[in-house]
Amino acid sequence: MKAYLRAGMGPCQGRMCGTTVAALIAETRGASMEETGVLRPRAPYKPITVGELADLPEEELA
Repeated sequence: MKAYLRAGMGPCQGRMCGTTVAALIAETRGASMEETGVLRPRAPYKPITVGELADLPEEELA
């Protein structure tokens, strides 16, 4: 689903659509939300620019 619709891959990383998409999948499959699960957050949890990443001190990058 994620590969075709790119759900959860926008700027909010699924925080807005994740539960709705999981509910639609559960309903279509006739399963519960617990069985279907939800989108797992992946780093970065908050989108940042390359410039912000470059400005991080080296000790934070380790």
